[in-house]
Amino acid sequence: MPINVISERDALKKLWTYLDSHEWWTIPWVSAAASDLCIEIEGSHYDGAASDGFQVMTLPPASGAFAIAFARKRNLSAHALARLMRDTCAANVTARDLRARDVIIAFGPHEEQSCLHRLTLWGSWVQAGRPDPARRHTPLATGRRR
Repeated sequence: MPINVISERDALKKLWTYLDSHEWWTIPWVSAAASDLCIEIEGSHYDGAASDGFQVMTLPPASGAFAIAFARKRNLSAHALARLMRDTCAANVTARDLRARDVIIAFGPHEEQSCLHRLTLWGSWVQAGRPDPARRHTPLATGRRR
C-alpha cells in the first residue's frame, strides 16, 4: 500500500469528500475496539483487487483519533458490517441500524470514558474543517463492546 504524506487541511478535505459521497464507511480509531474492527474488515473484505476500497489515514493529535479508516460500501454491506461489529465488538447493532449511517463508532466497556473524550475531540476537529459548515451532520452509528 503506498504511503502519501498530506497536510491536515488536505486530510480534512479528503475526509469530507468521503463523507459527502455516502459511498464509504468511515471509522475513526478512537478505541482499541475500532482498531480491532478495522483489522477484521480489511482482512475479510478488502484483500487483493478490493484493497483499493480500504484506506487508512493517520490523523494529528488534535483530532482526538489516532487514525481513520474508510471502507467502500460496495465491498462491505451493512449486513456484513453489522455481523463483524457483533463478532468483534459484541455490539448490539443490525444492518438496518447501519444503512442510514456513514460513520461507525466502536468502543469497549472499559474504553467508554476515554473514547467519548476522543470522539468529542474528533467531532470538533471534523466539523471545524467542514468545507460548507451550513450542511447537516453525517449520522453516526455506535457499537459498544459488552
